[in-house]
Amino acid sequence: MLVYFFQHYMQYVFDIVYLHDAFLHSSPHEEFTVAEKRWLLVGVALHKVVHPAICQALRTKAGHPEPYGCLDISAAVDRVCSESVFGDDLKKAATHLRSKVRNKWGHPVMVEWIDKEHFHRCFLAMRKVVDLLPYSSPAVRERTCRRLTSFEVADSMGGATMGFAVGILLASVPGKCGDVVRDGSAPIALKLQDMIKAYSHLRFSA
Repeated sequence: MLVYFFQHYMQYVFDIVYLHDAFLHSSPHEEFTVAEKRWLLVGVALHKVVHPAICQALRTKAGHPEPYGCLDISAAVDRVCSESVFGDDLKKAATHLRSKVRNKWGHPVMVEWIDKEHFHRCFLAMRKVVDLLPYSSPAVRERTCRRLTSFEVADSMGGATMGFAVGILLASVPGKCGDVVRDGSAPIALKLQDMIKAYSHLRFSA
């Protein structure tokens, strides 16, 4: 239990430290639009906070035998909805998350991401799931919520500054990925996890 607590605490610290470090050391010439930055922030939060939390619940409550990285988020939601151990409120929230956040993130129409309210609705949907998931302790729940908030408030920094942290995640990704990001009609062919693996030293990886 102590090891689990320490791992979650250190993950939160790394998120905060390296998010701000990215703001300080990234190039001022990033050319991401507001829509792209918001899309990226939602993607990071979805895959690096919500997804692991869902899969951890599957391991501990539903007896899922594999590590939490074994399922993509759609499959994880399917599993949550099929398990009797989880309540109807969580199942409803998870289904909404897949429909209104994951699917819209995975098949982006970038003009939708210009809307700040759309961005915040995504975080409301993620927070609803996070609030309803079972945790080993209230402290773990609180840290998970803080991690989620750390990505949402990055949007309020505005302008080019907001792009520094998310821009660095794409800095070493093949050029075609940037084209995918900017093409609102194309589904996302490269998982965000793969983008972040290129920057594992930023400690965003689980």
